[in-house]
Amino acid sequence: MNYCPRCQTDGKVLHDRAYSKLLRSDWPKTIEELVASGVSGTGGTAVTLQINMSAVCLLSVLTFLIHEVWHAALGIELDSQGWHSALGLGSSVVVCLGVAWLFKLYRVHAVADGLRLSLITWCIVASVVGMHQAYVGTDVKLMVAGGAFEFARHLLLGIVLGAWRKYEW
Repeated sequence: MNYCPRCQTDGKVLHDRAYSKLLRSDWPKTIEELVASGVSGTGGTAVTLQINMSAVCLLSVLTFLIHEVWHAALGIELDSQGWHSALGLGSSVVVCLGVAWLFKLYRVHAVADGLRLSLITWCIVASVVGMHQAYVGTDVKLMVAGGAFEFARHLLLGIVLGAWRKYEW
């Protein structure tokens, strides 16, 4: 929200083009409903949902470690020269930041919404990566292990980012 309903519109809550269409009848009609919804703070100060960098850093390292243990437990050797470890941590950071950015964009502030959005992102990631891996001839065991890991990673991202959020007043 980029205005103060109390000061600029005599208490009238204006519709946000995209977000009010998404919420439809759930869009707040009064200042009290707006404050209760968590979209705005009291006293006319706006609250914006920001990317929680603490959660992103923690999840990046955690999902990277889970990835390494996941594949080791399945007996899948990823890389003998260590390149995969460096790229794996980098990809964990990119995935976690990307999902956190989507949470900010869609104003996710509950675990259920986080799980829903994370599962949608998993479907997109799994289909793109799966098509690429099938094209280059990746072993089916590795494809299934990677897809299952991504599913677990996105569930973890949905739960943690949905529950652990950061606000900027």
